[in-house]
Amino acid sequence: MDQFVAPRVNKKYLSKFYNKNVRIIGKVLKKDGNELTLLTCDNEEVKCFLNDDQMADSFEHYVEVLGKVNEDETLSDIVYVQNGGNSLNLNEMNNLVNLTFLEEFVEIF
Repeated sequence: MDQFVAPRVNKKYLSKFYNKNVRIIGKVLKKDGNELTLLTCDNEEVKCFLNDDQMADSFEHYVEVLGKVNEDETLSDIVYVQNGGNSLNLNEMNNLVNLTFLEEFVEIF
């Protein structure tokens, strides 16, 4: 049985996961049709292309998106968008993401 893996990343790590699923947390900057623009926890913008059934959804200030990374560092084939409320410390989230990629923690994460 294959294990579904989707690491939590920031924009800096997207290039390591082309054509793979990731989770990314950010502040919603704009929603325009099927395009959701996030300010990621490392203070960069990422575009996420929503599926037709997600376009009518309303999102709070902060969300986590699980989707496939494209070579232009956008996300598509969105599995879910999880509302994260209206208060989140993006700096602390960025610290957590960076910790998971430290060599000494590779076996844990």
